[in-house]
Parts: sequence; C-alpha cells; structure tokens
Amino acid sequence: MPAKNAARVAMLAHACYLTDPRIRREAEALAGNGVELHVVSLAEEIRGAREPREAVYIHRLPIRRKRGNSPRYVYEYFMTGLLGALKLAALHFRARLDVVHIHNMPDLLVLAGLIPRLMGSKLVLDVHDPMPELYISKNHGEHSMVVRLLSVQEKFSCWLADRVVSVNETMRENLRDKGVADEKVFIVHNFPDHTHFQVRDIPKSWPRDRTRLVLL
Repeated sequence: MPAKNAARVAMLAHACYLTDPRIRREAEALAGNGVELHVVSLAEEIRGAREPREAVYIHRLPIRRKRGNSPRYVYEYFMTGLLGALKLAALHFRARLDVVHIHNMPDLLVLAGLIPRLMGSKLVLDVHDPMPELYISKNHGEHSMVVRLLSVQEKFSCWLADRVVSVNETMRENLRDKGVADEKVFIVHNFPDHTHFQVRDIPKSWPRDRTRLVLL
C-alpha cells in the first residue's frame, strides 16, 4: 500500500489496462516506488489476463474498444475524454493529484486533465505513436484536411502538457521537428520486463559457439 503522504498520480488511456504492456510497466514501476497510482481505462475482458503485480487502482470506463470505421473511433475518443475528465476531476477533488499522465492516442485526451492542471497538478502527455504519420501510412494524403487537423491537435496537446514522454530517440527528433523543446521531452524505452524474461547461466562471452549462426 502507498505511504500516507505518497505522491498521487492518475493515468488516462484509450486502452485496456491489463493488455497494454507499456501502460502497465509505467504504472507498476511508479506503484512499486511508493506512488499512489490510479489508472482510468476502458472496459475489458480480464479472464486469463495477468493481474497487477503492484497496488494499482484501476477505474474502468463503460466503453469497449471495437475496431470499426472513423465514426466509431471518434465516438470512443470523445467518450473516453468526457468520462475520463469526470473521473480525473473526481479523483482530484477526493485528494489532490500531483500528476495527471495521459496516454495517446488521441493526443487531445490531455484536455481531460485540464481541471486538475488548473488546480496545480502537473500534466504529462505520453506519445506512444505520432498520429499524423500514422494516418498518412493509412493512405491519407500528407496535405489532407484530416492530417492537418491531427497535426494541429498534436502541437496543441504537446504545448498544453508540462512534459512529453515518448518511446525512443527517433520520436524525440520527430517531436523536435514539430517544435517541442528537447528539455520538455523524456524518453521511456519499451524494454522487456526482466521479471518475465529471466536469463540463467549467462555465458562469460557471447556467442558461446562462434562456429554457428546465432539469431538474437
């Protein structure tokens, strides 16, 4: 259990918590270091999924993730932002949140943390994927209206956040090219969880047999 005076952090994601490894790793790492960690996420089927190792408080919104057309995604994003904002505000009014951590997509979910931010909380945007480039890869033209709107909401969201977290140095360069200051970006790599991938009998030299081809 978190200490009485532990920092309080709330995360919001348009994702199913138990099956999203990046969100779980970050949440459990914070909870394992004594932070009172709340995650606001989508409804999910939890049978067979690994339960949280650390004391993470999960608040599931009555929204199920379904693959569909654009209106379905817009609906899910809008409802996640609306209901997520209400839940984050309720958590903040219950006891002050020190940090509100928003996971994209979409970037504009940062608006859900606006009430806690206006009342003193720090706002963090975790950019898992760059939305404009992702939509371009799905056969949208680089100068299409959709891509332009996604670029605007991305820049606005990064501006609104106190810090921007992302996945690697390539993403840092991507964000820098879009006007996000280097000192505002913090990289958290998607490294494997060593509690699940334990290496026994580590050899003194690698590879063990230089006469054979080893694919790693």
